[in-house]
Amino acid sequence: MQLKKVAYLFLIITVTSCAPDDGVLVPVTIERLDELIGTIPDVVIDPVNNPTTAEKIELGRKLFWDPVLSGNFDVACASCHHP
Repeated sequence: MQLKKVAYLFLIITVTSCAPDDGVLVPVTIERLDELIGTIPDVVIDPVNNPTTAEKIELGRKLFWDPVLSGNFDVACASCHHP
């Protein structure tokens, strides 16, 4: 969660430091960033040359719970993210 706050702060600083062509700065809040960045889409469109398969879904589930992907091999994605 702390990393998400730091990322939002970085984005706020980055976005607010750049003025549009008309020179008017619009305040950026976390809610506004959510609107700009978006969330996970409701529908995922598979690339033509890489369709979703049951095997890929199962691999994704296993990797989500596997801590081997973290730097110290001790934190899984599921440690912070709600599946």
